[in-house]
Amino acid sequence: MNKIMVVDNDTMMLEFLSDLLESRGHYVKTAKDGLEALEALETYIPDIMFIDLVMPNISGDKLCRTIRRNPEFSDIYITIFSAIAAEQGIDLAEIGANACVAKGPFNEMSEEVLDLIDRVNRKTPDDIIKKTIKSEDIHTSKINKELLSFKKHSEAILDNLSEGILELNINNKVVYANHFAQVLTDIREEDLLGSYFTGLFEDPHRMKVTELLDKIDRGRQEISEKLPVMLKDKIVSMSIFPVKDEEHKSVIVILKDVTERKKAEQALAEQKEFSEKMIENSAVPTFVINTQHKIIIWNKACEELTGIKAAEMIGTDNHWMGFYDHKRPHVADIVIDRTPGSMSEYYSNYKKSAFAEEGLQAEGWYANLGGKKRYIFFDAAPIYSSKGELVGAIETLHDITDRRHAIEDLRKSEKKYRDLYDFLPIPVYEMDLDANITSANKAMYKAFGYKEDDLKKGLNARHVFSSEEADKSEENIRRMLSEDKTEGAEYTLKRKDGSLFPAIIISSVKSALWGKAGDIRGVVVDITERKLFESELNKTTEKLRKNLIGTMQTLSLTIETRDPYTSGHQKAVSKLARSIAQEMGLSADAVDNIRMAGAIHDIGKMAVPAEILSKPGRITNIEMSLIKTHPESGYNILKDAELPYPIAEITLQHHEKMDGSGYPNGLKGDQILLEARIICVADVVEAISSHRPYRPSLGIDIALAEIEKNKGLFYDSQVVDACLRLFREKGYKMFGGN
Repeated sequence: MNKIMVVDNDTMMLEFLSDLLESRGHYVKTAKDGLEALEALETYIPDIMFIDLVMPNISGDKLCRTIRRNPEFSDIYITIFSAIAAEQGIDLAEIGANACVAKGPFNEMSEEVLDLIDRVNRKTPDDIIKKTIKSEDIHTSKINKELLSFKKHSEAILDNLSEGILELNINNKVVYANHFAQVLTDIREEDLLGSYFTGLFEDPHRMKVTELLDKIDRGRQEISEKLPVMLKDKIVSMSIFPVKDEEHKSVIVILKDVTERKKAEQALAEQKEFSEKMIENSAVPTFVINTQHKIIIWNKACEELTGIKAAEMIGTDNHWMGFYDHKRPHVADIVIDRTPGSMSEYYSNYKKSAFAEEGLQAEGWYANLGGKKRYIFFDAAPIYSSKGELVGAIETLHDITDRRHAIEDLRKSEKKYRDLYDFLPIPVYEMDLDANITSANKAMYKAFGYKEDDLKKGLNARHVFSSEEADKSEENIRRMLSEDKTEGAEYTLKRKDGSLFPAIIISSVKSALWGKAGDIRGVVVDITERKLFESELNKTTEKLRKNLIGTMQTLSLTIETRDPYTSGHQKAVSKLARSIAQEMGLSADAVDNIRMAGAIHDIGKMAVPAEILSKPGRITNIEMSLIKTHPESGYNILKDAELPYPIAEITLQHHEKMDGSGYPNGLKGDQILLEARIICVADVVEAISSHRPYRPSLGIDIALAEIEKNKGLFYDSQVVDACLRLFREKGYKMFGGN
């Protein structure tokens, strides 16, 4: 007699083989999955193992490889108990199996299993490798093939992720590890499977991971990048969350290698030290304060400018000294307090920083600064941490005494002002209240193709606006003048040669300081490149929409392959529903939504046995109740998909009736989505007019009579009227071109 182990997640199959083999005097031990089998092998080493290929936790092929890597199990004769291995061309030797017996009718399986054991005992098993039974249930085989294919695709995707993904059972043993998890742990898959996850870590990191797993029932748990753990020579963060279904409970672990990031943070700390040294040695007088207004840096240039040593300033809030005769805020203090409105109390000449958001600038004369009269320009900006928290402010002190004298001379000279004006790289103009352009810089002339002589001859704003937008510009100017604010608007502008280009014009009322009060100054920003980008973005959006349509078509074909008698049903319903929606005058988006929903409205029939769907005889009450579950099954399949339309809800409601007699929820009237009401009518017309396994086609006239008879009772009246118009007035054909 032999010691035998059977590994299969099908309870009926386990009972069948146990009864069969025990009745022949064999010792039999069973396991419901690969992990349970590995645990059993610790105390029970069989002569022969029968292993299912598709199982939860550790699959059959991985279980075989794991067993073959252990010399203690080298004499076990492994038989894959599935026809898929032979049909899919799986290399049994590669996964470590000796033979393959297909699942099929019990009487035939009994003969194959007993014959295999007999051959093994007689040591003549070679001729039964890959032997299969041809009568295996076609539909079950097909589903298993799809599951195996899906599993391979899923593992291929997971194996290409840059994060380690592991699955643990309720005892925290590893039952799945993707390729990157194997790289992170530096452990082969065969050695990882069945091992305790916490055993991958050394204390104290192991203790931290254990504490995290103990709290998994509370939901998702994290080990953040801020306080990561060591996994051998890697620094990792971790996210774990529970996964439950009706039969299984497991834990998913996502490991992220943050080794390089932590090295980068170290480099950043070194950079911070470098920056502080750079500030310290900068030729520009600079000081830095924290949020308590205490000085943390007072560089050498600051010492030279003020005559006050850093040793006297660090840790104090005395940065006012050297500039004022009493304690008062500096620009950096106002930045820290975020009170820019108080600038006018302390500075007569100030503004927001042109370079730093929330930064402030000020300038003024100081009678005795370091023994000299100086004109100082203060430029202060906030300092934020990597988390976006305000941690301080930096202020530079520029002695621009000479520049100040130069600016005062420049204001006295129109030529110097013009040089500065023309230096700007973007088009700038000035115009009066009659929209006559009175001044323009060189960039303005270049952008529009005009010359200074054109300006002297008289150049009006209507020359540079397209004829359609000239009135719009005048209206915006009037509003800007009445509200006294800066105005930004998008226009189509016209060059001298007549060519057009899109631009944003930002304009404001000039102050009396810079010219005649009430005149307009503006800048022109060419946005041609941005418009081209928007056009490309629209094309990308349309491509994504087409991809979604392709996905819907693929799902439709998947459903119909299970039910050859209704092949084309969803496509026909989709076409008719779309035509009804168009006849009702619905929007293009709504029509597209209905078309896609119609193409997969019966996706829930994937959960209904194919034998029932294609049954030629009368459907029993039990079978009909199974069929009636397909709207909810379809909803459960689609509800978590991030679709731009309510396709899951339409699928759920397409068998509801206006009087509440439909299923699954007995909705009435407007409780039912309009899209679902349309698909309901299209579904009924197609079903009655098409051939079914249990009856021939009843014809389109019977179908139309049905919806007309029950209009307003079962079916939406407006939908029925639109459908009848299509067939009776517009020649719609159920089968053929429309």
